[in-house]
Amino acid sequence: MPDPTVAVGILTYNGRAFVEACLASVLAQTPAADEFLVVDNASTDTTSDLIAARYPQVPLVRNDTNVGVALGLNQLTAATTAPIVVLLNQDIELRPGALAAISDAFADPQVGVVGIKLLYPDGRTVQHAGGWLEWPLYLAQHHGYGQPDDGRWDTPAEVDVVTGAVFAVRRAAWDALGGMSDLFSPAYFEETDFCLRARGAAWKVVYAPAAVAIHHESTTLGQGSRRYLDLYHRHRLRLILRHASIDHLLTYFARAEARRTAHLRPMPEAADEVAALTAAYADARRQWPTLAATRGDAPLSPGAMWAIDEMLTALHGLAETRGDADDWKGLVLPSAALLRTRDAILASDPTQVVAELRPNAAATNAALTAAAAAQTVHEQPFRSDAPLVGPQIAWARDSWNSVSTKWYVRPLLEQQNRFNAAVTTALHALTEAIEGRDDLEIRLSDALREMLRAMEAMRTVQDGVRFDLDALHAREDARYAELAARLDALAGQPPTTDDQPPTTDDDSADP
Repeated sequence: MPDPTVAVGILTYNGRAFVEACLASVLAQTPAADEFLVVDNASTDTTSDLIAARYPQVPLVRNDTNVGVALGLNQLTAATTAPIVVLLNQDIELRPGALAAISDAFADPQVGVVGIKLLYPDGRTVQHAGGWLEWPLYLAQHHGYGQPDDGRWDTPAEVDVVTGAVFAVRRAAWDALGGMSDLFSPAYFEETDFCLRARGAAWKVVYAPAAVAIHHESTTLGQGSRRYLDLYHRHRLRLILRHASIDHLLTYFARAEARRTAHLRPMPEAADEVAALTAAYADARRQWPTLAATRGDAPLSPGAMWAIDEMLTALHGLAETRGDADDWKGLVLPSAALLRTRDAILASDPTQVVAELRPNAAATNAALTAAAAAQTVHEQPFRSDAPLVGPQIAWARDSWNSVSTKWYVRPLLEQQNRFNAAVTTALHALTEAIEGRDDLEIRLSDALREMLRAMEAMRTVQDGVRFDLDALHAREDARYAELAARLDALAGQPPTTDDQPPTTDDDSADP
C-alpha cells in the first residue's frame, strides 16, 4: 500500500446539525483522502454518537474533556502521518475537487500553509479569499468578504494569513514550528499565530481559489457573544504582543487602541466589548513576561519590558473609567523614542546616559542655545511656485486652512510650546547638575527623570495631533488638488476685472 499523501482531520464540538454534511463532502472527494479522522471535543449534543452510527468507516476519537481548538488540532495532526494535513471546522462543506486543488497548491516546496475560497451558505457570496491583519490594531480581515463570487477572487496569491475553517498545512512546517500554540486556547487566533510564525520561518502562506467550500461560520460560540468578545480580544492582544515590534506597540498600536476603546465606552451597545477589552488588558499585562519570552527579538531590554507593562496599565485604566470619546488624547504612554534613555535610567548608570545625551559640555551648550531659539512653534504660510496661478493656489490653501485647521491647531501649538519650554528647562537643570559636580548622581538622575516625563508628555500631545489631523489632511490634500486643477483651467481664461481671485463657482463645497 502506497504511503498516504493527504490526511483530513475534523474537530467537532456540539456540531450535530452540521457535521453530517461535512463528513459527506469529504467522503465524496475525488481522489479521496488517504487518511480521515474525527476528534470530538466532549460534545454534549450526541455529535459523536451520530458519527459513530452513520459513518462507522471514519476513525473517531472521543475526548473526555473539551481541550479547545489549538490542542484539538495538534491532537488531530499527531494522529496522522501524511505530509499534507487538511484541518476542517465541523461546519464546512467541501465542493467537489477541493482536496485535489489543495494538493496542487503544495507543488511549490516552500508553501507551508494553504487556505481556500470560502462561501456563505447562499453559495454566491465570498466569506474568505485569504486574509490580512489590519494595522495598527491586528484586526483580522478577509479579502472579498461579503462580495459576490464573480471571478474577482479567483487568482492564487500569497497572503498574510488564512482562516482556520479550512487550514491545510505541510507537515514539515507544522513539525518545525511545533504546531498550534496553547497560548491561544481554547479558540481564536491560533491559526493566525501559526501563519505569522510560518512566514517568519520563510514558509509561504497562500490562497488557493480553485479549492472552494461552504462555511456556516461560528456555530459554537457565535460572533458577538460575550464569550466570543472575551476570547477574541484576549487573543488579539496576545498575538500583537507576540509579533509586533516594540516601536509599533508603543506608537501606532497604543494610540489607535486607546482611541478605539475611548470611543466605545459611551455606547450602551458596546458595553460587552468594553468589558471584554478591560479583561483583555489585564490578561495581557499578566501574560506579558511569558509572551515576551516567545518573541523573535527576545530577550527584551528592561526598558522595553517596563514600557509595554506601562502601556497595558494605561489602556486598562482607560477602559475601566468612564469619560468622553476624546479623553484618550491626554493618556500619557511610554515613548518608543526614549527606550535607550529609559534603559540607562533604570540601570542607574548616569555616566552612560550622559554619554548618550551629551558628548561634551560644549556640544550641550550649543544644543541648549539652538533649542531655546527653536522652542516656539509658528504656523507656516502656504507657498506655490506654479506660474500664473501660484499665488492663487497659495491663497486658496491658506484660506481653507484658516477655516479647517487653524482654530484646532493653534491651541495645540500653544500646548506644544509649553512642553518645549519644559524640556529646555529640564536640559538646563541637567547641565547645571553636570557642571556643578555636587551630588552628581542624584541630581543627574532627577533631571533625567524630569526630562523624560516632559518628553513623554510632549510625545503624547504630538501623537494626538498626528492621529487627529491625518484624516483631515488627507481630505484636504484631495480638495487642494481639485482646486489647483480648476485654477489651472482658469489660467487660460481672460483675467478678471476686479481685485478678487478667481473662484470655482462651487456652491456645494463645504465652507
